[in-house]
Amino acid sequence: MCVVTRSGTYVGSVGLGRAVVGTEVLEDEGLTIMCDAASVPHNGESEVELLRLGDSVLSRLDITAPTRVLGATSEKEADDALVGVPDVVRIRHSDFRRFVVLASPDVWLQGPRVPMYWAAEAFRQGRN
Repeated sequence: MCVVTRSGTYVGSVGLGRAVVGTEVLEDEGLTIMCDAASVPHNGESEVELLRLGDSVLSRLDITAPTRVLGATSEKEADDALVGVPDVVRIRHSDFRRFVVLASPDVWLQGPRVPMYWAAEAFRQGRN
């Protein structure tokens, strides 16, 4: 989820998808896009989840499985490591053009830069 307010852009996330904020910055070499992660995948590979759960809990879980999900009530009741509480991050506004890309895990396989360039190019061409 993403909400843009006067005080900043707020991103709340659960699961394995990611949110990345791109900022177009004019430099000597031309226009470049700075990528800032606004979320991390919630699984056993995440430092946020390592701190929340601890090594003893993570040792019994599939490290690539989500540790935060929407729904799945019966699974959350059966496993106290699984929660629906999102991480919420505030990103301060910038004087430069910014955009947010929220996407499923496979979009980010090549890292954040490629999808952000796709989004910026689509914006410049008036496409979705």
